[in-house]
Amino acid sequence: MQLNIKQRGRYRRFFLTDCCHSQQETLPSQQIYAVEGTATTIDELGESSRACALQAEAAAFGAKQAIALTAGGSQALDNTLKEMVTLTQIALF
Repeated sequence: MQLNIKQRGRYRRFFLTDCCHSQQETLPSQQIYAVEGTATTIDELGESSRACALQAEAAAFGAKQAIALTAGGSQALDNTLKEMVTLTQIALF
């Protein structure tokens, strides 16, 4: 079946109108989908940053404990060295 020029014009107008109409309907739903995807990503990033913050707090707490233990160990070493000097002086006299 061949279309004459008039029929072709009607077909083109119908096709273009229908095509544009469905694009206009599709575009808002695509935008909604994109917004929902962005919101989900932002929520996931928020959860991830909270988890990172908790891990950083735990690491800081562990570091403070390590510093305290190191300070205690240094003090114990100083006391031991002082006692050794004292014992050495006593042994020499």
